[in-house]
Amino acid sequence: MSATSLNTYRRPWQILQQFKRDKLELQTPLFPVSTHTLALFIAFLAEQKYAASTVASYISALSYPHKLASLFDPTKSEMIQLALRGYSKLHPSADSRLPITLPILENIILACEHTKSSLYSRKLIQAMYAIAFFAALRVGEITSRAHQPCQNIIAISHTVFLKTREGTVSAIKLTLRNYKHSDASNPVDIFIYREKPVCPVSLLLEFLSLRGQSPGPLFCWPDASPISRSCFVAALTEDLQFCNLNVAQYKTHSFRIGAASWAAAKGMSDTQIRTFGRWKSNAFLRYIRPSTMGTISAVPT
Repeated sequence: MSATSLNTYRRPWQILQQFKRDKLELQTPLFPVSTHTLALFIAFLAEQKYAASTVASYISALSYPHKLASLFDPTKSEMIQLALRGYSKLHPSADSRLPITLPILENIILACEHTKSSLYSRKLIQAMYAIAFFAALRVGEITSRAHQPCQNIIAISHTVFLKTREGTVSAIKLTLRNYKHSDASNPVDIFIYREKPVCPVSLLLEFLSLRGQSPGPLFCWPDASPISRSCFVAALTEDLQFCNLNVAQYKTHSFRIGAASWAAAKGMSDTQIRTFGRWKSNAFLRYIRPSTMGTISAVPT
């Protein structure tokens, strides 16, 4: 775990320790945390006007050691889950990032026809946009960064095409083994089905007809090298500008924000959305926006 991550996980424990000492006047061990203490701690954070996103991150940090120790996780109790959901509604987080909705997804995919000079790069970026949305992917799952391991990048070997009796590809199964908070012994399968007006299955098949089936990242250049994050960001910026959208308001994470909003608008439960996006906390609640349009076509198992 990086130093930044360690500091992020350490801070809520420090605040909780101070809360127990100063507000509850308790000298009991800090760990494990009881459900009652955690509920009071959330009320304290509300009193201090912490943003809902910050509280969600803190609760996630408090949850982690309980899982490692195979102890009861108080953050998963019904009372705490209801408290977090209510907190999110009463103290919504201001997030300047806007969701990439289905209409926007369609437009930036069409924009590639004008902004990408080669057939390969056009089909590559179009497929990346569609899969990023319909599988609620993090950008680190399809792109690389300099001097960082590429173990989280989805490989072509993680992709299976499901066919009808007639031999037509009807769906894609992505198996995610390495992702944020992942458990290597419990991979997640995401099924992506054909859809209109944006069909992720067709777009990926069109790209793979150029890429071929050689081992390596699912999304790569002809020499099998992964797509860099900076390249993907540059392509997205170019297509957003072509569509006259404010590039300052749309980031790579806008695909996940849009996917969460889209799933919620179609009636998926919190549990289904959490599984769909591989979220380990209620952090996704701050992503849900009412403007998403479309139909559900990606279902996790």
